[in-house]
Amino acid sequence: PGPSHNKVVERVITLDIALRLGRLLEANGLDVVYSRRDDRAVGLSQRTVAANRKECDLFVSIHVNANEDRSVQGFETYYLDFASNQHAARVAALENARSERRLGNMQSMLAEVMLSARVDESRRLASDIQRLSLFRLKRRGYEVRNNGTKSAPFHVLLGANMPAVLVEVGYCTHGQEAKRLLDAKYRHALAEGLAEGILAYRDRLSKRRTA
Repeated sequence: PGPSHNKVVERVITLDIALRLGRLLEANGLDVVYSRRDDRAVGLSQRTVAANRKECDLFVSIHVNANEDRSVQGFETYYLDFASNQHAARVAALENARSERRLGNMQSMLAEVMLSARVDESRRLASDIQRLSLFRLKRRGYEVRNNGTKSAPFHVLLGANMPAVLVEVGYCTHGQEAKRLLDAKYRHALAEGLAEGILAYRDRLSKRRTA
């Protein structure tokens, strides 16, 4: 079910953000494939399998973070690579706890990914999403800590045949951040920022300017 603190239930919050994001992307002419459209459990590896089968161009996984230190807060975006620091390794370990993959399989798959161009493209996508999400939230009047773009070995991103990122939209263990995540207006602002980041990445690839 993911973490649940301060009345924030991750699987509920992330589904709401994903559906809002999907509608915004569809309104901008993109085809959207959802891992789920209702409150059901979907295995980590099943998500990339479905994305590959549909021949998707991008994969975006949305999560709510948690920390034993209740003062920790902020928005952060990850791409698949070896952990860039201790914090990234901790977040990956928490997310990977629900994985059905074995460590040995993960290491061989990660080595394969390192040899492809997906890492660079995923890094660019993560950068666009991080930058424009924080910009949109600030424009909407929300001051959110920018935790930056990081790399980590997330099971949910393994196996994706396309640029793939994982977004941690905030910490449910932080009182103020949890309160924001329960606010529909804030979740919509998050979805707007995510959409703008994805569209900016799309437009940069096609050498168009994003309005």
